[in-house]
Amino acid sequence: MKERIRAAFLEMTPEDVDAATLGTEDAVGYVEATDSDYDVIRDLVDTLDLDLEQLANQ
Repeated sequence: MKERIRAAFLEMTPEDVDAATLGTEDAVGYVEATDSDYDVIRDLVDTLDLDLEQLANQ
């Protein structure tokens, strides 16, 4: 089931996706992300010395 949902999102064409769905008029679909795509967020968390556990419990 998880794979079918993933595939459905990745196979969407611009005609299938509207601005309300993606929250922007410039988006044309979805792409698969990798773990390393989030490294910039991890770096920012480290740079700002954020405590994610504390933030999550607010």
